[in-house]
Amino acid sequence: RGGVLLGLGLVRDRLGKHREALPVCRKAYEFYMDRANGAPASLQAKAGISCAKLHMKLGEMAKAEILIREAVHMYEVTCGETSPLTASAYHELGKCLWKQRKRSDAQKALQRAYEIESQKDAWDLVTLLEIHNMLMDTHLKETDHIERSRFQDYFKTVEYLAARVKRELPQDGNAAVYYKAAAELKAWGGRYEEAKELFNMAIPLFRTETSTDCTGLLQSCEDMMAFCNRNLEGKQNSPMDFEVPSKVAGEADPSSGQAAEEEEEEEEEEGVKIEEIIDEEEVQTAMVAPSSSPAEKPASHCYRAALPGDGPLLVRLCKVCGLESLLTGEAVFDRHICGPGAGLCWAAERPDGELSGFALCGSDGVFGQVLQLAVAPIEDADRLRHDLIRQCVGACRLQGLRSLRMVALSEADSQIAAALGGSECHRVYELLSSDGKTGAADEAALRDAPPRTGAVAATSSSSAAGASEAHAKLKRDDKKLDSYYNAWDKVNVDKALIVEDGGDPSVVPEDVGSIEAFAEFGVLDATAKISSFAWDQSDKFVSIYVPFEGAGALPEGAVECHFQPHGVLLLVSKAQKQHWFKVPNLCREIDIKASKKTVKTDQVAIKLKKLEASVQWSDLNDEKDKYQKRREYRINHGDLKGATTEELLADMYKHASDEDRAGLRDAMRVNREKRAEDAKIATEEAKRARAS
Repeated sequence: RGGVLLGLGLVRDRLGKHREALPVCRKAYEFYMDRANGAPASLQAKAGISCAKLHMKLGEMAKAEILIREAVHMYEVTCGETSPLTASAYHELGKCLWKQRKRSDAQKALQRAYEIESQKDAWDLVTLLEIHNMLMDTHLKETDHIERSRFQDYFKTVEYLAARVKRELPQDGNAAVYYKAAAELKAWGGRYEEAKELFNMAIPLFRTETSTDCTGLLQSCEDMMAFCNRNLEGKQNSPMDFEVPSKVAGEADPSSGQAAEEEEEEEEEEGVKIEEIIDEEEVQTAMVAPSSSPAEKPASHCYRAALPGDGPLLVRLCKVCGLESLLTGEAVFDRHICGPGAGLCWAAERPDGELSGFALCGSDGVFGQVLQLAVAPIEDADRLRHDLIRQCVGACRLQGLRSLRMVALSEADSQIAAALGGSECHRVYELLSSDGKTGAADEAALRDAPPRTGAVAATSSSSAAGASEAHAKLKRDDKKLDSYYNAWDKVNVDKALIVEDGGDPSVVPEDVGSIEAFAEFGVLDATAKISSFAWDQSDKFVSIYVPFEGAGALPEGAVECHFQPHGVLLLVSKAQKQHWFKVPNLCREIDIKASKKTVKTDQVAIKLKKLEASVQWSDLNDEKDKYQKRREYRINHGDLKGATTEELLADMYKHASDEDRAGLRDAMRVNREKRAEDAKIATEEAKRARAS
């Protein structure tokens, strides 16, 4: 069923019906997730990647990123860290991150994809060139600073792949394209001699290629050869670290052309500059940001969809605005961004990474709603409000919502809504102030306020200039609105149904571990997850052995271990990257104070003190125990009550892992062989009895 659903969704996708394809692929994803019963599953990851691609096509990057990160982890666990499926997932993750302009994370994911793809037996040069070019873009495009030394991180992969191209592929124009790409990367990294060798390999192949015109590629190679020679001969000293100019010389007044030429000649005489080492058009796009007119000011911020992890930025922005963030706590914020607000919330980001504006939105599946709009008190604040709401309206349209609703508490907000084509649908009155009584100022504000706009865009009270702090908090039944978020997740449905039937709710197994444990550490980088470990246990302790090369040589404080009653989190900081190992749902409760870590030469040993001595753990996490309790509950009180042996076996096989299914098949085979052997013996005994 899952395969049929996934195939149907992909057919709709290829027909260009991305919005219609998404729910079908989502059903396939949920089918595989239910069948996996909480365990990592490659089929769930495959369906998740398909859903993520559709989200990306619909502009819902935050949702896509969550699904792809999950798929990366599942593929690493089920297929291996160097599997082709893992490589493909890292490639998709790199694409998604770069589209969101998460430069550093995108580079990590693409580098890992490059490394794994280059090692595949059935490797594809086109895919590798796509990764290579995207990796170059993350360093060269839309940046004001280039560190050429960063390209040295990819030398090992490029050298290995260039050797494979030379050894395993026909030496034609296709091979020449990779030699050229590798040579350019080497030149960016300052290895001019090695770059020349690769250019010398590419140039003869381009000259003999007859299937297409390679004149431009040849010219580019020859220009780059000249650049390398000048640096090797000392005629030019190209810096390894430099700032990218924000304006082109052509923006100057045409009447000052002579002065511009003189200025250009002076720069040439200085002789310290970096020359273009990719196509001229590409470099101009990447390194220069011309404005439409010389007098136009460059943009002071850019708009992007809100992402998990933006919570602290929003809190700081609200403090600047004199407001209180509606969603307090990073975990609450991240759940909203990945849940009812997924793809609907928008941020205006300054060049320094801080926020100048934020629109917090949610959805009930039919309408969108602006919950809070915070905009810094800057010169173009009104335009910023307008643009943020416009982005939110577009996001609602993409998700198929009927409209975006808002409460306009100022004339400026009403003007924004009207400018965006908003129509009045009803008046909104806030009758209670923070102390539960209607104040004279509130009455006057409501009496004098114009009819409020409700259909397109609308700001919460936090967008209104001079709005009171009470207006910055949305309430329902005199409770903060965030108390209602994820309320359904807090309901134990099985217990509620048992109570309705007059039964004892204590028969429903409790969930003690939480997958959201250690939420205070934020979203951990999936590319830095430590997947390999070993564990054993004694009567009093459980020991976990996490291999990490060079752990003993790390400075004090680089290795941290955090314990919770049912969880453990290991953080290892090395080379500006935080590696981590986490078990949020330990099989049994531990004694936090008596648990500890020991850092060895190439390993970190974690010793967990059992709270219940002499109790053997079935596994390191609680998944086996929870499954067994759930199965017992289903047999005694749930859908398996009164089931036949055949139905019980079928359910066991359905929810088993691949390894357990193999064991069940072996057991069934042995059972069949034993029955056949018993039948054969019985037949022979019957024959002998008749003969006698």
